[in-house]
This record gives sequence, C-alpha cells and structure tokens, in this order.
Amino acid sequence: MGLSPEEERHIQNLSLIPTALVIYVFMGYIVYLMHIVPSLSLSFVVGYATLVFLFVFPVVFFATEQVLRSRREKCPLAFYTKRFVGSMAIFAFGAAIFGAVWVTTNLSISSLVEWSTLMIVTYAITIVIWLFIVLRFRDKLESLSKGNW
Repeated sequence: MGLSPEEERHIQNLSLIPTALVIYVFMGYIVYLMHIVPSLSLSFVVGYATLVFLFVFPVVFFATEQVLRSRREKCPLAFYTKRFVGSMAIFAFGAAIFGAVWVTTNLSISSLVEWSTLMIVTYAITIVIWLFIVLRFRDKLESLSKGNW
C-alpha cells in the first residue's frame, strides 16, 4: 500500500496549504490585536506563536496529510488514525520537553537574564535535547510516526 516518493511529496505539499492558511489567520489575528491593543506585549505574541507552532501547525498538517493519504490509497480514514495519533504523540512529547525546559530555566535563571534571553536559552536547550532524542531513538520515532506501535 505504499505510495511512490513523488506521490508522498505531492501529498505533503498539499498538506501545507491548510497549514499555511492557519498561519495566515494567526498572523491576521495578531495584526488585529495590535490594532486594537497598541501596547501588545512581546511575551503574549511569542506565547501564542509557540502554541500555534507546537500544537496547531502539526495537528492541521498531519490531519490533512492522513485525509489525503486515505483518499489516494482508497483506504478508510480509520486506518490512518493510528499514524495520526503516533505523529501527534511525538509533537506532544516535544511540547512537554519545551514546557519542562521552560519551567526549569524560568525558575533557575529568570532573575539573572532578560525575558528575551530566557526564551533564546529555552529554545536552544530544547533543540539540543530534541536532537539528542531524535538521533538516539530514530527507529522508535519512525515506527511511532508510521503507526507501528
């Protein structure tokens, strides 16, 4: 039931369309808020952007990808639910790592550095941890994203 690499790429490219629409709606919402509330804080915008990129972006992308894959392979959508849940588990795990690093850095160094530096440190530590996990457990993550769990 495999798709050719060209079909895979085509489905992923088509999945980016609704994802891009979500990003445009989010940007429009931020512009609207900046128009209504001129003193919108940077932490508010970064917080919402983090939520969109950690939760909404992957959900829309992978849900669209699984629906398109279901249509292309002529299989019931329920067949692809396991792949979707596995992919979302990976992103939930990444979000949990980010949250844990955020709480840790916020409690440990927030009194020593500015908020923007704290965010940069948090993102950098999260990326390093995530790279280690991806390189160390590549096979497990790949089987989880394919629904083989």
